[in-house]
Amino acid sequence: MRNSSLRPYMLFDLGESMHADSRLEIADVGSFGFESSIDGRWGMGAGVEFDWGQNVDVRVGWIVRRLRASDIEGLSFASMTQVEAMGALLFEPLGEQASLAGWVPFLEMRLGLVPRTRIHTTFGPGTADIPLLVDASSYWKWGLGFGASRSLGSGLRFELGAIYEEAFAPAESDSILVISDVLQVPTHTEFSPRGWIFAGGFTWTL
Repeated sequence: MRNSSLRPYMLFDLGESMHADSRLEIADVGSFGFESSIDGRWGMGAGVEFDWGQNVDVRVGWIVRRLRASDIEGLSFASMTQVEAMGALLFEPLGEQASLAGWVPFLEMRLGLVPRTRIHTTFGPGTADIPLLVDASSYWKWGLGFGASRSLGSGLRFELGAIYEEAFAPAESDSILVISDVLQVPTHTEFSPRGWIFAGGFTWTL
């Protein structure tokens, strides 16, 4: 597809429309489920891509995002940093030479692994705010996307795209809710993020 077997790339998040389905269980109290939106503060990724057959590229790299879940009644969330290892296949269904006004469309299939992530939350059903540290387990996620790239000359290409991502299974955490430094209450939290991410970036030929 390109004239180099190994090409660096960088991607930057431009926006998102993401949500998380969550469940919080509190010992001797019960459990409740809720959905919260996820706001992206910033995000960027970097790695390399290489050819794999005709009109197919393979990408491997890392993505770092700064996120914050929206507050719900009785529970607020602090911003968190999430790191993701990812691999992807990019298909150019019309071929590299077939372009639409200079843009070459592509389809993307992505697999990602998000390592263990800490989320600082504040639980406040009454008058006192109680911190709750959620040490979420690692989880796998899949993604399907589309976009288009355009040559800028001198081996540099610019791309725009969108991808829908969803966790295969929820991330989980077992934590202790400490009330007034006296009472310790076990909790179990699950959350499963999903939604769209919009990004742009560059690939260049070495």
